[in-house]
Amino acid sequence: MQVYRRARLVVVRKFRRSIPLVLAIATAAALGACSSGSGATPSPTPTGSAAEQVASLARAGTAAYYTAQYALQSATAANSATVTIRRTPAAYRVDIVTKGSDAILLRNKAGAYSCERKTGKKATCFYVAREGKPIPPAFDAGVQKVFGTYLALLSTSAQLYDVAAVESRPAVGALPEGRCFSVTPGASSPTQNAVAAGTYCFSNNGIPMHVVFPSGTLDIRSLALETPAPVLLLPPARATPIPGV
Repeated sequence: MQVYRRARLVVVRKFRRSIPLVLAIATAAALGACSSGSGATPSPTPTGSAAEQVASLARAGTAAYYTAQYALQSATAANSATVTIRRTPAAYRVDIVTKGSDAILLRNKAGAYSCERKTGKKATCFYVAREGKPIPPAFDAGVQKVFGTYLALLSTSAQLYDVAAVESRPAVGALPEGRCFSVTPGASSPTQNAVAAGTYCFSNNGIPMHVVFPSGTLDIRSLALETPAPVLLLPPARATPIPGV
């Protein structure tokens, strides 16, 4: 049990150092642009009210397969990280890299895993939640909500938020334009498990391109519209279940 506690503290501290700007709620976004996938079918531009447009984009995002890399920057401190998201409709993996160490949060049909891998060393993993169960707060990176929970909520409940279109972000190289919206919880919004207030920019196929919260910014750097390799959606080491899982 003592070994488990020490290893758990290492992983938790790594997440907290990597994303101090987002732990309470989700936040956000490294190197040259990748191909956006020549075989992809362009998504139609949403029409209707701002909330209807966000809902349409979010629905597209929940069905997307892709790998993307982001720069994550704190608004209040000199903290930054590189975030890579590998996503399918049924699974995701988030890698948060800082100073030669990779903190990993992964969810697939078997449940959720929290791992850490330092350069030149083997990964250490914990099995932290069964399928369909929430990730314990101590292991909750937060940033993954931008690519999962928030998209799901906006796809069905955008009308419960105060949504307004704001200036779009232009396409840069292989990276598509981002359609941007300010999203603020309104009087009808849920008080728990709600989308965090911020500015969300989506590609036409619903992929987050740029996200801004008071605590920091997530900004896309590369995007590949392809299915992640299955092995990358499995834990990189045998996972030790935490107590109670």
